[in-house]
Amino acid sequence: MGVIKNYTAVSAILKSRDEQQKLIKEWEKLWNNKYQHTKSDLIKIGEKRGFKASAFSGFDSLVLKKYSPLNVNEKAGVLSRITTNYLIETDTLTAVINVLKLEGNNENINKVYSTFENREDVWVVDKRLITSELMDVLNDNFNRLIIISLAFVFIILLLAYGRIELTIITMIPVLISWIWTVGIMGVFGISFNIFNIIILTFIFGLGIDYSIFMMRGLLQDYKYGIKDMSSYRVSIILSSITTLAGIGVLIFAKHPALQSIAMMSIIGIFSVVLINFILLPAIFNWLVSYKKGKRNRPVTLLDFIMSVISLIVFVLGALMMNLLSFLFRIFPANRDKKKYVFHWIFSKLTWFLIYMNFFSRKTIINPHGEDYSKASIIIANHQSHIDLMLMMLLNPKVLVLTNNNNYNHPFYGFALKYADFLPSDGGYENVLDNYKPLMKKGYSLVIYPEGHRNDSGIIKRFHKGAFYLAEQLKIPVQPILIHGQNQLLKKSEFFLKRGSITTKFLPKISMEDESFGTDLRTKTKGIQKYFKQEYADLRKEKETADYFADYVRKNYLYKGPVLEWYTFVKLKLENNFKIFNDIIPRKCTITDLGCGYGYLDYMLNLISDDRIITAVDYDEQKIAVAANCAIKTPKVKFISDDITTYVLESSDVIIIKDVLHYLPEEKQKRLLHKSFEKLNDNGIIIVRDGDVEAEKEHKKTRFTEWLSTGIGFNKTTNDLEYISESQIRSFAESVKMKFEIVEQAKFTSNKIYVLRK
Repeated sequence: MGVIKNYTAVSAILKSRDEQQKLIKEWEKLWNNKYQHTKSDLIKIGEKRGFKASAFSGFDSLVLKKYSPLNVNEKAGVLSRITTNYLIETDTLTAVINVLKLEGNNENINKVYSTFENREDVWVVDKRLITSELMDVLNDNFNRLIIISLAFVFIILLLAYGRIELTIITMIPVLISWIWTVGIMGVFGISFNIFNIIILTFIFGLGIDYSIFMMRGLLQDYKYGIKDMSSYRVSIILSSITTLAGIGVLIFAKHPALQSIAMMSIIGIFSVVLINFILLPAIFNWLVSYKKGKRNRPVTLLDFIMSVISLIVFVLGALMMNLLSFLFRIFPANRDKKKYVFHWIFSKLTWFLIYMNFFSRKTIINPHGEDYSKASIIIANHQSHIDLMLMMLLNPKVLVLTNNNNYNHPFYGFALKYADFLPSDGGYENVLDNYKPLMKKGYSLVIYPEGHRNDSGIIKRFHKGAFYLAEQLKIPVQPILIHGQNQLLKKSEFFLKRGSITTKFLPKISMEDESFGTDLRTKTKGIQKYFKQEYADLRKEKETADYFADYVRKNYLYKGPVLEWYTFVKLKLENNFKIFNDIIPRKCTITDLGCGYGYLDYMLNLISDDRIITAVDYDEQKIAVAANCAIKTPKVKFISDDITTYVLESSDVIIIKDVLHYLPEEKQKRLLHKSFEKLNDNGIIIVRDGDVEAEKEHKKTRFTEWLSTGIGFNKTTNDLEYISESQIRSFAESVKMKFEIVEQAKFTSNKIYVLRK
């Protein structure tokens, strides 16, 4: 009762034959009784109003007509037009539609369903349910289309950028702005409908466009140093304003659907613009720089994953050691044995933290077989947090002198205290008293004589504390060199990278040995000098062309897939420029004519900071890319100029690599003579070019150069003219220079000529 508010039924319009017959009889009976009286009244009233009696002749035809039942099969006329929406007729089915209007709640709807659920000849159809299901279908299809379009966009961006990192960063603002938009819709109670679903696809496309615009501006800055982000931002702002002006004005419309479109446009475009302006630059800048400037190796996805995993392991390990330190305190067992077990677990945990990063090479050089069988004062260079773990993984019986911040750290300080790590802030007299009983138990103490971390790779001044303790306790000093850790985890950032770490044990030093000095002060200086020299020798041994190849290659990441692959292939083909490094002195002034992207120049400078390099190239774009690398130092200068007219400065080494064949023969000769004139005494001219006299191999050289110039990778203003070995030899003889061929390519005619003054 009261469930149905109103209804519309075709039976009210189309009656059965019996009902029609009954109604006809009632109609005739009505007018049989009232016809004369009604007609008389019409005529009388009509005459008063000025109507003739004949004006009501139609009344007679209407009420005196003999009616017959209507044939329901007739399709013509008014009846068919009225009943069309209420009848379903097919070859196998005839159905009548009745419309019910209910109180709008699920209880009443369920009552109607339950009333007719057992009637096979009655179907109940809910318009709201149909609409809801239609919206669900639209939402499902929309979500599916979004996923498909995202996949296509991802693939296209991946092909365009050539790096999955840039692709992900470009997609992040789109995804977050999408989530943000949907969230704002929820806050304001805006539900999805067919109209705003369509407009959301439009906003999605705008978001991708804006992200690509912003990324292009950031990449232009990173690649060429072009500071033009403001123009990209202005373009996006103008685009968003014009879009909002065209669609957002619908907010003033009275129709709810139009208002919904306008509201979604305003929310979506505002979200897209804001997130692109704030989030995308922040993520990209973190990728390529940190608080001290550009990263010498930008972050890669693999580095990021390994860093996150290492952080998780470190956090879990710290929590575990804190918990164990509490349990070991209350566990009833021998105190010294508990401490050793705790140190053993600590040592294995640090070993796991170091060696789980299997992409980084670890080398331990221990020529004297030091085994920590006796206590000693261990000194090491301090350049990273990794130093602590490297010292602890070597042996369980190792303690570390740490500062008060670490000792009382709320996260891991509890474990450090139980492990008998010693705080340095109380002075070395207190350290001496606290360490003496631990020394007798065979524990060695790690002290970093520099005092603080320093990731520059330079050994700083040593403090006397470590040597004072060794002298007072009459135990040896164990020097340990650590190389490469400052490049894996810098002091100024908490982000782990791939690389190589070398730990080298030096012979133990007795404080009674006066070869380093006669008193504590001179011994400290003597040991520091010895330590610095050994570290310099280790750097010279480890920091080779192969070591720095990764640095050079990664400075050209995120600068386009073609350049990235060219860099990779170039370094492989050049064998990381080892032969040039072997020829060129470690301390000299170098001029590189035709430097290209500067690979050789950076390699030479990274291996030896004492090389001062001026690099010149005709191609302005290549010079802009080379000059905008993170590994550039003041000792490497890039100049865009024509090498034939460039005014050379006096140099110890002049390199003319793969460039002579771009010049006419006359200019080749002038350049060689000009180079000789600006060469210092005992200087070197290094020429590499294709030898036209090696006919078989030279065909391959011509083909590769034709390919590189044809696609515009290398610029040229005239036909290529290759020089020959005899021409170079003839020039050397004419200026009385020593001539030597140090390398000949296997597959091409390229040769390296070394001319010594």
